[in-house]
Amino acid sequence: MAKTIRTRFVKDFDEQTAVAIEQAAAYHSDAFYPNQNKGSDPFRWALLMCIGFECMKIEQYRSYHGITPPWQKLNAWIIKYGNFAKHDGDFDSLAALAGAYQDYIPNNK
Repeated sequence: MAKTIRTRFVKDFDEQTAVAIEQAAAYHSDAFYPNQNKGSDPFRWALLMCIGFECMKIEQYRSYHGITPPWQKLNAWIIKYGNFAKHDGDFDSLAALAGAYQDYIPNNK
């Protein structure tokens, strides 16, 4: 089985935080985007959903979902390892239109 970025995430953070991110993504997906295609790397999809719904950024949301590492540290990790250009599933389309992912997708100009 191919490694996902989740393996690296758990190594750099912990299993509990990975699960909290996955649960937060599922919470929002079930409510707003049922039947999402998570693609070949479901953890990458979870990160995209949590960025779109700001689960890892806004303190109240972080607390609600049990995401404890500081946003600055998570954000830096996502920029370095997220590799969202390889994502082959769905994402939060409204967040994309609002520019939520612009810092994470390389500029192809």
